[in-house]
Amino acid sequence: MQPIRGNVEAVEGALRSFAGGPAWVHAEWIPGGFLRNMRVDVTAAYVRGGGPYRVALRCAGDAWVRIEDVTDWELDPEGRLCLLAWGDAEQRLSRTLEISPRPFPA
Repeated sequence: MQPIRGNVEAVEGALRSFAGGPAWVHAEWIPGGFLRNMRVDVTAAYVRGGGPYRVALRCAGDAWVRIEDVTDWELDPEGRLCLLAWGDAEQRLSRTLEISPRPFPA
């Protein structure tokens, strides 16, 4: 993982690479729930704020995927982008959003 601060353009570029075709989303929020392998057609992507950041994907059909308080990111060799939001001073994970060009393993 690396911080988004100083890498906002790279994160936006990675997000925008999913535009124009299908992508699959995995999201978790703690406590509470998750979704896995939600297929979306990304039309635009945004990173906003001065840190922590808000990340949003605009999708076909007037749908949006959004996560707040994101501080870290990673793009793996398979093209999957992972965004993390930490919940407290003890660095416990509160939210995660992963985007993939292919469905995630079951």
